Amino acid sequence: MKKENLLSRHIDAQSQGVTDFIITLDNQCRSCKPVTPLECIASCNVWKLRNEFRRLSEAMENPNFMKELLNVLKNDTRLQILQAIGKGRYSISKLQQELKKNGYIHSQDTIAEEYVRPLLEVGLAAEAQEQIYATTFGGRLTDLIENIPEFADFLPARSECHEENILKTLFDGPKTFEEIETLVSPKVVSRVIKRLRSSGLVETPEDRDYIFFFKSKRDPAKETLNITENRVYDSIDDYGISAKR
Repeated sequence: MKKENLLSRHIDAQSQGVTDFIITLDNQCRSCKPVTPLECIASCNVWKLRNEFRRLSEAMENPNFMKELLNVLKNDTRLQILQAIGKGRYSISKLQQELKKNGYIHSQDTIAEEYVRPLLEVGLAAEAQEQIYATTFGGRLTDLIENIPEFADFLPARSECHEENILKTLFDGPKTFEEIETLVSPKVVSRVIKRLRSSGLVETPEDRDYIFFFKSKRDPAKETLNITENRVYDSIDDYGISAKR
């Protein structure tokens, strides 16, 4: 029973959640009446997606999943493999040939253990009949990062992902050194910020204008503020305001 329409809309996992998505696919399988079980394995996209997302859901239960995922991606050879298998299925020997075209010389054992196995473990790739292919998750992720060819060079590999955590926080606005110390151990915070600076990912101007003030969650109606204090408070927008302003 063909259900390719599920692939095109593969139910937005961000809004519905991986678990809900698996339940939806399970319901589709229950209503299906294949002639033989082999029909599911050979030609059913619903069966394939259900198994992919079930494995992904199990992997995501690992509290270190995001760290492991980012560390897997911070490797240029793995990104090359992910781009290749996103276009079709490859055996290890074919992957070796494809990598050679791009100047990557590795033995088949190294490709299988050092580069393909990590992709399988975080759900970016799957294997069937000794061929490697990108999962739906892996294919989507490849689309998101294909326009960032230097992705693997920006941040250190095999790290605790302190840099990524700081960058995620800075998306909400500038932070003081003290605020960043609440996210990363004070023992490493200076080194992490220096690494981000040298990569051109953050700036720490010496200008005093960099000191920003933001509204807290405290209700101003419960405070005793004079006219000037109220005027200052009202002038602070959602993006903060510098001392000079």
